Amino acid sequence: MAGRNVVLRNLEVKIMVLGRKLVALCVAAAALMLALAASPAAAHELLEFEKEPALAANGPVPPVPSNSLEEVKQVCGSETAVFGSELFTTPPSKIKVKNEWGDIVPGKDMEISGRISDVELSGGDLSIDHPFSRDFTFDVLLDEPYWPLARQLGTGAKDGGAGEHELHMEIELGQMLHSLPQFEGPAEGEPWQLLPFEQTQPPTPTLDTRAHENLEAGYIPREGERIVMRGRWIIDCGHPDFHAELHPITFMAFAHAEGAKTVVHVLSNPYRVTQLYGAGTGEVNSTPKGAPFPEGLEHSVGVDVEEAIGGIKAPITLPVGLERTKPEATPFIACRPEGSSAKLKVRRHIIEREGVSVAVKPLARECASAFAHVGRAGSSKFGDYTALQPPVRTCVLPWNLVTAEVAGGLGITGSKHDEVERIFVNAAGGTFTISHGGETTEPIAFNATHAAVQSALESLASIGAHNVSVSGGPGGEGGKNPYTIVFVGALAEKAITPLTTSREGLEAGAGGVKLATVVVVVPGGELDLHRFILSLVEQQQKVMLEGLEEKGFAVGSISRIEENIALNPTVACANPLSAPLPGSGEMIATNNEQPFPYYGEIIVE
Repeated sequence: MAGRNVVLRNLEVKIMVLGRKLVALCVAAAALMLALAASPAAAHELLEFEKEPALAANGPVPPVPSNSLEEVKQVCGSETAVFGSELFTTPPSKIKVKNEWGDIVPGKDMEISGRISDVELSGGDLSIDHPFSRDFTFDVLLDEPYWPLARQLGTGAKDGGAGEHELHMEIELGQMLHSLPQFEGPAEGEPWQLLPFEQTQPPTPTLDTRAHENLEAGYIPREGERIVMRGRWIIDCGHPDFHAELHPITFMAFAHAEGAKTVVHVLSNPYRVTQLYGAGTGEVNSTPKGAPFPEGLEHSVGVDVEEAIGGIKAPITLPVGLERTKPEATPFIACRPEGSSAKLKVRRHIIEREGVSVAVKPLARECASAFAHVGRAGSSKFGDYTALQPPVRTCVLPWNLVTAEVAGGLGITGSKHDEVERIFVNAAGGTFTISHGGETTEPIAFNATHAAVQSALESLASIGAHNVSVSGGPGGEGGKNPYTIVFVGALAEKAITPLTTSREGLEAGAGGVKLATVVVVVPGGELDLHRFILSLVEQQQKVMLEGLEEKGFAVGSISRIEENIALNPTVACANPLSAPLPGSGEMIATNNEQPFPYYGEIIVE
């Protein structure tokens, strides 16, 4: 009996031990299941951000106000005007929309993940703020956590990110990865682009054509691929739908399946356009300098006028600035296609600049995790990181091209205006004449009525009856009541060769001058930016300069100003970015001779 009790006690002990082991095993299994369920490795997408770190990096997303145009006004400066449109009606100092892209959260990059759609090259970019050539664009159908970033705030026709939960993305084509050798463009003189009728045979190389050459095909996002990316969250103030974008892209990784493996290409963008004009691209690692577009344009035209008065022949130049980006990336997860039972393999081929840290590591089961730090992690400071300083260049911007860009961007291609000119008669007596089309009027009294001036103009064969409408006047000392001439009838909506006058028959007043100055107020016909800029200068300067010339000062300055402004303007431009492809071996290498903060390939199989 005693022996039986011993056996029973031993059996009970074994059962208890086995029970404890089973409980421990169940607890461990439950913990493992919870861990796997919570782990990013359980993600079903080929590529996505770890949601919590990405959303934490993005921070609070401001909601769209009940009146969405309130956000447009706050971000862009006006809820009705688009970038560039006010230039035709408003003095530069009073323009409200100063930038083409307005930060929704000032200075803030956002991260998103989703699927690529609508890949294309932009055809309507303004060359003044695109030193690397036109944009490469696509939309991303956002994963649900990032839906609040997609918004269209205006009532205009949809332009970017047209679908529900889609966000538009842009990066200049020259900022994509190009193969070596690095193209080195001339310091000045290369055209930004040429319109088809201006192109030569053989074709003249342009900044835009160079950017299309030698692109590394693997580093171009494709329709349908998964993508994670980071960029400045902006409202496009240049389109009346006022849609949101990530512009420019500062980091992107995009993935596709090749059989049993997922191939991820990673690319970071070293530069952002400052939208400040004057300083150019010479100091990308310094605090941005310059002035917003309206003031920058006004300053540039003023400098050109001063140079012309001083006898210096030079075009208008409007160099936009560049600054370095900080293209960090919170952890993103790349998973191999479902169905593989082979042991997980993760390969990385990454090149980075000094001051950058990229980490790639395998996770349990099917996936790998990667992240990138630039400079001091989690800080706005750059630490040991510096961007590669690109060579300073300027490109020629043909007037015909920039006119077509602006007209297309504002949706006014084909729109026409009546020509409007004014004649300021500053005299105490005598007569003046007006010439046009090789003919000259009979002498006109200095203080003639507007009807008399209209009759004199209609007597010219190049004008004819009912083709001008004259108001204003009469002339007199000080010239404070100009005659306003609007070309109508058969000459309506046409570009008119400006009238000229002769003041020889006039008598000077107390001021010692006798003038009959013609100023173009509204150039007729379709938009012609050359004539438009010249008309702005005339309205500000011509009467004063003709008075100086009458007294023997600044002689010839008006003709020199006209010659300078007739020259094609110049803008900042930059070489397309080239770098070596990463090697095939497992590696993360440092290369400070190439411009990208980091780039390369991750393979998960």
